[in-house]
Amino acid sequence: SGQAALDANIKILQIKEKVPYRLAGRAALLEVGICENNEVCSRISWNEENYGMTITMKSPPFELIKIAESTAR
Repeated sequence: SGQAALDANIKILQIKEKVPYRLAGRAALLEVGICENNEVCSRISWNEENYGMTITMKSPPFELIKIAESTAR
């Protein structure tokens, strides 16, 4: 369960970049890498009050950030 279950859906095979990011006033970690078939994948993680949030997509980071910002409001 937990992170292992999430990672089973979209697996980032190689992290190319890992940077701190401010997401709606929260400290987040933005990761960009390569998934299967050489597809670009992005993941962002941050903490809400009593739980952690992680969104992973097969997309460039700017698309992921749009979704994450709408989620973190």
